[in-house]
Amino acid sequence: MSRKGLLGSAVLEQLAKAQFTTTVLTRSQSPLKDIPPGVQVKEADYTSIDSLKDALRGNDVVVSTLNPAMSLSKRSLSMQASQWV
Repeated sequence: MSRKGLLGSAVLEQLAKAQFTTTVLTRSQSPLKDIPPGVQVKEADYTSIDSLKDALRGNDVVVSTLNPAMSLSKRSLSMQASQWV
């Protein structure tokens, strides 16, 4: 999960309600607000496969709400890194 846009906010709310252990990935922790209790926030460099792997390590599932307008290379890195989960 990345920064909380409309879709990310709705997905995060439902995951928290269902009491899933949830981690939000962000490029910078400062703009995040209203993160539900118990949700972990990890900073990651979306252009670095190693940074994404480290941030995703220990998670069982990746739910991506990345904006489709995000560059294809960044989305591709996220998909590659999620294979290491």
